[in-house]
Amino acid sequence: MRRRSPTWNAGLKNSKGIKTITIEPGAARAFPAAPIGMGDTMSPAMSTTAAALTYPHITRDPAIRGGQSRLDGSRIAVTDIVAAEQDGHRPEEIRTLFGASLTLAQVYAALAYYYDHPAEIEEEFRMQAESFAQGEAARSLFLKARG
Repeated sequence: MRRRSPTWNAGLKNSKGIKTITIEPGAARAFPAAPIGMGDTMSPAMSTTAAALTYPHITRDPAIRGGQSRLDGSRIAVTDIVAAEQDGHRPEEIRTLFGASLTLAQVYAALAYYYDHPAEIEEEFRMQAESFAQGEAARSLFLKARG
């Protein structure tokens, strides 16, 4: 059997073109050998966990929202989507919460990113809370000085 390349084009497209998922041969399986509803089986290289998974709707830019993970083409951070879900909003409702027309794919991409990187997103939540507390302390000092 001929060995396949460790890179598999997942066909995920965003505004910048096609993204690829790099698969590391021999890693743990992430999905069944035969996808549901398909008669074809997957090669061993394709049925492994992605070593470097790209998220089609998630980006980071140090100049926008302090470099937080956010939805591509917007200022809506992954933490905003996660907070809305934790407040009890369904993904269908989250689409309209931010004054921008989000797709369900964007909402689910943000949630998937969170579930794949919980420590990173929890750190972003912690940094937001710390920044808010610093702002409140500065505001309190300003108001006291003003009398």
